[in-house]
Amino acid sequence: MIPVEASRSTGRGGRRLKDPNGRKYTGAHLPLDLRAALDQRAEAEGRPLGDLITEVLAEGMGFPVPDYCRPRERDPELPLDKAS
Repeated sequence: MIPVEASRSTGRGGRRLKDPNGRKYTGAHLPLDLRAALDQRAEAEGRPLGDLITEVLAEGMGFPVPDYCRPRERDPELPLDKAS
């Protein structure tokens, strides 16, 4: 039997599946002003809100930031007149 801590439900009453990345979902209610600031920063940096929150928490608690949370360098966008 898979321990509950290391598994997640399929949501359909099926078997539980391990998270391949060793993560566990954690929902949280945030003050509206904090959430707005996080949304704004995530949008400005072009990254998912969850990755930003994980990075901020890890840094604040002295944990290493997982690689998947770090912003990736994007390819420069072509001007519309040069795009194919």
